[in-house]
Amino acid sequence: MNTNFRGRIYPSGSSNGFAVDVSVDSGGNLVASDGQNSAHWKAEELKLKLGGCAEDRIVISCPSGDTIISTDLKVLDALAGSGSEIGVEVKKTRKQQSSATWRRRFGFVGIPMLIFGAPGGIVTLFVLIGLCSAFMTGFEGTSPSTKSNEEEAIKLATEKEEKEATEARSHYEEFALQHMKGHWHPARFKKAPKTIVAVVLNGEGTLSSIEVLNSSGNKKFDDAVESAVNKAQPFPAPPSTVKEPVSLNLQFTNSSVCAAPQ
Repeated sequence: MNTNFRGRIYPSGSSNGFAVDVSVDSGGNLVASDGQNSAHWKAEELKLKLGGCAEDRIVISCPSGDTIISTDLKVLDALAGSGSEIGVEVKKTRKQQSSATWRRRFGFVGIPMLIFGAPGGIVTLFVLIGLCSAFMTGFEGTSPSTKSNEEEAIKLATEKEEKEATEARSHYEEFALQHMKGHWHPARFKKAPKTIVAVVLNGEGTLSSIEVLNSSGNKKFDDAVESAVNKAQPFPAPPSTVKEPVSLNLQFTNSSVCAAPQ
């Protein structure tokens, strides 16, 4: 059985992407499908790297010029198990991802700790502390204009981080919506029912709660909506930049599901 991953594909020459299911088939091919159309590429022809909105997001460059971005790093395991020559690319990308993780967790000493082990990283930390202490007097004498520049730089960095987090959350909400669409197969009703529910997902993409905000007036239809949401678990896991639970308001009708109008 193929293992599916959620991803977003950007066609060649386009900055507009859309959500797809990504998998590696028994022939060692990478397959991307939006539920109606699909495309596949030989694994050994792919190029891997980290990037996108977060430095630990996997980016797959296809020979067709298309680019696939996935938040699920387990896609590396699927490619490594394809039996193709892409194993070298997987090993290189895993090393980059490990480096990114250490930088995120341990800051400046992350890379020395990764290379030299914990003792080397700790020594580096003490060296940095010593350098900071040596220049402390100079820092205290920083002119007002320099301090103003530093504050502006911190402000810009904070705004950039918040913008990236907002974009990541928006992309994830679209991933979750596309995932739900693939699990909504309602029975037909004579009237056109419409139910709006509030869905809360935790950091692993598991359903925390579901609440009916606007009932259709048809209990069978409302029950079908709640059952479909429960059966759609687990949803794609949010990226690491999304720190809080994700709340989605979804509108279900006889034929579709979409984001509920605000």
